[in-house]
Amino acid sequence: IDLKDGNKSPLLSDNGPTHADFRLSWTGFLFLAVLIIFVVARGRLLESLAQLSTWFRASVSTGEVNSYDLIAFEIIRTGVILVGVSFFAKLYYKQKNKFLKAVLFILAFAVATLNTMFFRYDQRTALAQLIFATMFMFLSFFPKQKRIIIPVSVVVGGGLVAAIFLEGTLHYSFGDTVSDNMFVELSKMSELYVSGPTVVAETIDTIPVVAPLVTVRTVISDIINSMNFLSMIPFTRWIPALIANVPTSNDLFKDAIGCYNYILPNFSYASYYVSEFLGWALETFFIWASVRLICFVEKKKNQHNDALFYYAFTYFEIILGQSIFINNFRLLWHAFTVLPIWLLVFAVINKIGYKIKFKR
Repeated sequence: IDLKDGNKSPLLSDNGPTHADFRLSWTGFLFLAVLIIFVVARGRLLESLAQLSTWFRASVSTGEVNSYDLIAFEIIRTGVILVGVSFFAKLYYKQKNKFLKAVLFILAFAVATLNTMFFRYDQRTALAQLIFATMFMFLSFFPKQKRIIIPVSVVVGGGLVAAIFLEGTLHYSFGDTVSDNMFVELSKMSELYVSGPTVVAETIDTIPVVAPLVTVRTVISDIINSMNFLSMIPFTRWIPALIANVPTSNDLFKDAIGCYNYILPNFSYASYYVSEFLGWALETFFIWASVRLICFVEKKKNQHNDALFYYAFTYFEIILGQSIFINNFRLLWHAFTVLPIWLLVFAVINKIGYKIKFKR
């Protein structure tokens, strides 16, 4: 699976484009089996899934869905989807008949699309990450079909995200009259997602109020609350409990302005922690670091033609790309620990089965 030449893309060869592949090893199968037993034994999967939306039903979450059950479900879903797409992809490359190749391609695309069927209605950013990661995963199997895959995925996936954004965020249903209030809400959301001038100005205005309230415990609360996995692993759950009553910097900011829940950029955190000057310096450094990390992850991704590794690393790249615009280390780290890091764990466990084989 690993390429000997770490600088060479797994999707290119001297003879032209090739493609990714996926094999579920015995360790990967065992890992999924354990997860299935775990989910069934807990008996809360249906309760958790009921809080997720589908293509056909919108469901607003009323509880914590980033639980053991949901992460396990998403890992199992990824494994099943990859097995299905890989199955049809192998038949596709063996087939000579153009009509049958087209049928197999459509079946593979249909299976890949199922990966986006379940999502959290109030997390449009996470849905966009899932759609584009799925698109690139599928593209790794069929790189020669990018002229079909990319436009269709962007139009259909972008349409789904846009529809949910209009209805869930702007409260607009198709057929309604466009109101001035919609443009006000759109302006607020633009500020929220791209760390606009309003957030920076509000930060500067609130430094005299918020900065004196920021302590070492506040910084620790900021970091721990961004680590989603700490509340998921049984023997680390006591860590978030230690700072349960300690407000984060974002909480202090909201109390100071008494209104909209903006996403604080790194400038705000550094300004509250140390000084406004450090805030400006950190903004520039974080963007530079994000670009360097994208290059590093891309290099690591190109050392594998295993579609699971490719999918996990692509997820990392998408989140890093979004972090350049959102520029919030807490959201970045939280996004890493919700799903991508567990996909990488699954990929490593699955890879062990390639190396360890039992002799008869």
